[in-house]
Amino acid sequence: MILAMELEMRLQSKGFDNIKCAYTGEEAVEFAVTFKPDVILMDIMLRGKINGIEAAQLIMQINKIPIIYITGNDHLKKDKQLLATKPAAILSKPCSDWELFKAIKKKG
Repeated sequence: MILAMELEMRLQSKGFDNIKCAYTGEEAVEFAVTFKPDVILMDIMLRGKINGIEAAQLIMQINKIPIIYITGNDHLKKDKQLLATKPAAILSKPCSDWELFKAIKKKG
């Protein structure tokens, strides 16, 4: 939760102002459907009944929103389920502002 808040502040400092933070996989899916964001920053390990990869799979069935994974689990970067979601980028925690904003800019 603290990392999500820190990430939100970093995004706001660069002019991103319509940010929603989900803390469970279920919330991530709900927010994606409700708010239809331009891009999703997704942690692989989310609380709830579904993880970030499963949430991304559900989101991709509804709307093809670019997903940038941010993870502290580097061993999951080559996970077949994760790669099947065709992520816009996969970043390691902690990611630099340069990496983050380059990935967001590139997503389109």
